[in-house]
Amino acid sequence: MQINKGKSVNKQSAGPLNTGDDRHKVRRVSAGQGMVIVANSVEIAIDSLKDIVTGNGKTESTPQLEGTLSSESRAIKAIENDEGFSDEELKDAILVIENNPKHAEMYLSLERKGARTSYLRHHMKELKKYN
Repeated sequence: MQINKGKSVNKQSAGPLNTGDDRHKVRRVSAGQGMVIVANSVEIAIDSLKDIVTGNGKTESTPQLEGTLSSESRAIKAIENDEGFSDEELKDAILVIENNPKHAEMYLSLERKGARTSYLRHHMKELKKYN
């Protein structure tokens, strides 16, 4: 019987989806190394999210990002930029969108600014009735 010293590499089947004799190598890492790998990945993800939220990311990619934002996010951005609401009114408008995401799509589909504002204020009043 031969005992290998050093890093252990085992061959295992690739999983239940593969048929036949497909195999892949598995590299073993200690629990501590695994935690460091996970911590680094989480840190990178959090930094990326911070950049997106604060707008500190690459500005040339903003038009591409615009297309990937949800209609709720696009509506909230439009409300912030176009409506001139106070902080309290903005909070109420965000709650309207949060409570019913279809309102975001409808708000964005309205082309006339006055109609947008009227539509949003109507739902803001409805929200206040129930709070």
